[in-house]
Amino acid sequence: MFTGQSTGDGGLRRAGTCLSAGCLVLGLFLALLSYGYAASETIFTIQAGSFRSRPDAFRQFDLLQRKLSAEGREYLRVEKIGKFHAVRLGKFEDRLEAEEFLSANKSVLRGAIVMNAYFIPARIERLYKGPLPPAEEVDEGGTPPAAGGETGVKIPETVEEQIGMISGLFEKQDYENALRVVKAAVAKRPDDPELNAWYGTILLKMNHPDEAMKYFKKAADLLPDISREEQIRMISDLLEKHEYENALRLAKTAVMTKRPDDAELNAWYGSILLKMDQPEEAIKYFRKASELQPDVSDYYSGIGYCLSFSGRFEEAIDEFSKALALEPDNIDALTGLGVAYAKTGRKGQAMDVYMKLKGIESETAEKLLQIIERQP
Repeated sequence: MFTGQSTGDGGLRRAGTCLSAGCLVLGLFLALLSYGYAASETIFTIQAGSFRSRPDAFRQFDLLQRKLSAEGREYLRVEKIGKFHAVRLGKFEDRLEAEEFLSANKSVLRGAIVMNAYFIPARIERLYKGPLPPAEEVDEGGTPPAAGGETGVKIPETVEEQIGMISGLFEKQDYENALRVVKAAVAKRPDDPELNAWYGTILLKMNHPDEAMKYFKKAADLLPDISREEQIRMISDLLEKHEYENALRLAKTAVMTKRPDDAELNAWYGSILLKMDQPEEAIKYFRKASELQPDVSDYYSGIGYCLSFSGRFEEAIDEFSKALALEPDNIDALTGLGVAYAKTGRKGQAMDVYMKLKGIESETAEKLLQIIERQP
């Protein structure tokens, strides 16, 4: 993912993830499923509370996180459901299992109820990820263990060498040692933007998004002219972890204050808003992206999904068709077009799309077929 090589004076010393417009992965079909056009997964779960205020929901989440056992905290989460923020926990196979758990923990879960509900990852605002593991203390001149358990490797003196060591450990998925090295490096150079960005990246990979965001924000504050590649990498990392609120903050800063005419950043902003159930707002940024760079099919596909989520399927067909004129095998666009045809009663055309998609991505095609078959 990263090389650790220098990218030149004034730039961040990291090679970014694949960032060409054609590599922008929006995952729109999964979002489409979340809107109920296909059967979402239903589970038995326990609802501990429902709040109009998100801070109130987060406070109950923190309380349960402290009081429940490690097993009891599994799938502890806050979900955004309409105007409310629901605190829920558990994914139980049947109602009896959920009721037994609730009975065993009734002193902590007073007033909680068992319910059968959809489990939709896109609406999860906060999910229990486990306690932050304490990193071993490393003196500024210390000798943290290297990958593979070797010892006696001193932290290099220059930032370039430190980045090289951190990225090497990261590539080997040796996150514990990468964390030790970056912690020591940041202790030496607390105002280096790239070291702070690496600190955030490693914490995010270890499933500690709240801690990670502190370092991402510091990196952005330290380097107002942070490269677009670094901005997109941080946004995409957060989006991959379903950290939509934090991804939105970074994307908004990038688009509103730094690069308002960057097509890809506008598309990322739109993608985050779409995943956060805001299609009417998201469409503005997909449209701007398509105006700034009219030869990218993903941007028209994004517009099409925004229209679909708003029930405007006829208009969505036009946008998906534009996307496919540019890229005939665009899976997101084909899927969206098939759904739009099915929703407007054109099952024959929807089946034609299904047959084409089946030869490209069979699993997605089967999900599309399920949607088509359910239409009257």
